Amino acid sequence: MPRPDNEPRPDHRVPRPDNHVPRPDNEPRPDHHEPFSPAAALESLHTEMVQLDAFAHLAGEVVTRLSPPKNRTERRNFVRLYAIVTKVADDAIAAVRHGDALISALSAHQAVRRSGPASAEPDPITR
Repeated sequence: MPRPDNEPRPDHRVPRPDNHVPRPDNEPRPDHHEPFSPAAALESLHTEMVQLDAFAHLAGEVVTRLSPPKNRTERRNFVRLYAIVTKVADDAIAAVRHGDALISALSAHQAVRRSGPASAEPDPITR
């Protein structure tokens, strides 16, 4: 299948300015963003999933308030739509519960890491 003219070729490289100095692979790249926080990322994902769960349940309410199907074809489509919405709502609930468990596990893990060395006997060498 031919490639569209505006799509880059796999072997195409972006030209670099003449004064470009290549960065060694082990040198950190400048990052203008906050450092990555797994806990914050998990919380953010969980918040999005809770919102998805709310929308799924709202969609279920909307489907149940639709006018009754008038014939066999409409009834079949209504049943399919209701099945899809119900499946999404059930999956959203399961995902939110899984997120709750992950957040609890992460909190417990962080508590153990914070209290780990401090709660142990002091090291006789560093005393």
